[in-house]
Amino acid sequence: SNSINEEGTPAMGTPPRGGMSTSRGLRDRVQQYAQSARLVRASADPAFGGAPRGSALSASTIAASQLALSIPQSPYGPGGARVTVTADGADKPMWLKPVSARDSPRDITTSSVINAAGYGFGTSRSMQDGWRREFAAWRMKHRLPEDTKVFIMTGSYDDVRVNLLARGWFENPDPDSRFFDLKWTLKARDIDHRALRDGQIVNHYVGAAKSLTTKTGLCRSLKSLHWHAGADVDSFFPRCYDLTPEANEARAFHVDFKWTLAQSTLRRMLRDGGLNPRGVVLAEALALALKVCRFQLRYEECLVSDSENEAPELPPLDEREWGVFMSSPAFQPDAEPPPPEDAPMADDTELVTDDIMAEANELIEKLDARNAQATIEGCAAVWIAKPAGKSRGRGIMCVTRLEDLVKHTKAQADNLVEERENKWIIQKYIERPLVVQGRKFDIRQWVLLTCISPLTVWLYEEPYLRFCAEEYTLSDVGNVFRHLSNNSIAKHSDDFKSKDLSEGNMWHLDTFRAHLAATRGAAGAAAWEGRIKPAMINAVVSSLKCAVDMIENRKNSFDVFGYDFCIDDDLCAWLLEINASPSMEHSTPVTADLCVQVIDDTIKVVVDVPQELERLKAAATATAAA
Repeated sequence: SNSINEEGTPAMGTPPRGGMSTSRGLRDRVQQYAQSARLVRASADPAFGGAPRGSALSASTIAASQLALSIPQSPYGPGGARVTVTADGADKPMWLKPVSARDSPRDITTSSVINAAGYGFGTSRSMQDGWRREFAAWRMKHRLPEDTKVFIMTGSYDDVRVNLLARGWFENPDPDSRFFDLKWTLKARDIDHRALRDGQIVNHYVGAAKSLTTKTGLCRSLKSLHWHAGADVDSFFPRCYDLTPEANEARAFHVDFKWTLAQSTLRRMLRDGGLNPRGVVLAEALALALKVCRFQLRYEECLVSDSENEAPELPPLDEREWGVFMSSPAFQPDAEPPPPEDAPMADDTELVTDDIMAEANELIEKLDARNAQATIEGCAAVWIAKPAGKSRGRGIMCVTRLEDLVKHTKAQADNLVEERENKWIIQKYIERPLVVQGRKFDIRQWVLLTCISPLTVWLYEEPYLRFCAEEYTLSDVGNVFRHLSNNSIAKHSDDFKSKDLSEGNMWHLDTFRAHLAATRGAAGAAAWEGRIKPAMINAVVSSLKCAVDMIENRKNSFDVFGYDFCIDDDLCAWLLEINASPSMEHSTPVTADLCVQVIDDTIKVVVDVPQELERLKAAATATAAA
């Protein structure tokens, strides 16, 4: 009911808030800030607590690259100050807000961010002062010096506690208390965002979970990428369909499923050199696959040419024909993998005509040329089903048949309501992943989000690899130990310890880069900096751009995400999912080493850097006044 319109004044019928009687008073205050703003320069300073391991920014103390999507003009209006931070001899520009988020013209014109619920401008000065007095009384009651910083922590974040206590902070044991300077929780719902006061730091943004860290939320957000970034989501996120009834994507998935099955039929026949008892057996199945691929190619050509004569997506096959089409041994759960590309033809392979081989080759080449995800396609038509509301690999299953998908989703439902809601996504599985010593792996990349406008995001410079417990093969798609690398899943395999690749089936980044150089020569040595890392950065920034309109912007909020990537055999990086409150457990020597550093560097960024910038701003203001 209390909103702000685009001119920065209270909407009609809305009483002004924050102690300002008119919009003219607001403009006067903004003009004062514009007159007092000065350009300041920050450099490395002992007050930052020293640079962290691998730091790129000595002043910004996270071992990462800052991806501040700033614009030439300050996003905070004429009162914004441009701060230059010296980093390894190079200047890194940052934007400094004029006094606080409450007084920022950019924030004031964003009604969805600042409202009567208690964010920024909606918090009255009297309420803020009253809370400060009560907080001071609380410190006196606990016999704390008046400048003592107080934190609240919930969840298994012992490194946070150790770090803050070492800094002289005091832990408030009451998780529901209003008296804290920093609150770090496992879940966003454990923070009463409506009651937050200026200066209180919290580790979750409102809206981030719904738009980024649930599987359905990420799937839906990324579908709007072309509106936000002009990028192609298919270049970094395997095609994905939301199976919840309200999403209305089930039909599109069924079409894609049949297209993929037809292409996989042709790929398997070409790999085998003809019809084979372990691959495509029936000539009728091959003929139907050719027919489906012809229809798909014609349909896609009509989309590109914007033809008035719309082509159908699929041929009009009857139920028996679709049954034949899907009956090939190559697409059963216990199918044998295709032979290596350079393997000789098996003796029991039945040759097909040269015309059929030529057409199959031509169709695959033309369809691949139109497919940004051609490097993940294979001969088995595998998809991966993921429940929307579960984490740590629970409920995830690889499938090759629609009936197996339906059976699995029903079996995972706890009751009839969950079965009807069908909160699942189905995503194309990466059939040609890069494997190391026969194992599939993914890369866990920590990402720190510190500002929505301008979007400011940090990547930790030392991601790590997590390996599956058992060797990768598509002949056993139901075995999660071959396909899921989550430590919470892999540790239950009998091979987890007996066939440990080293350090709990995890690798440091340096070990992976050395492996690439040893196995792929000069191209492998340059792959991380030249291909993989830039692709991961693009995926991170693109995903956040899609979500900024759904995340509440608040000064002193931040979020740490765990981005999971898979690398295919062509060294392309693919985003799998985004995790809220990623695990910081010391489950292996690798995580025991890295998690301590990540927590320490995160606290330096969200606590030390703002304090130092405030000190520099105050010094600059004093100098200007003198």
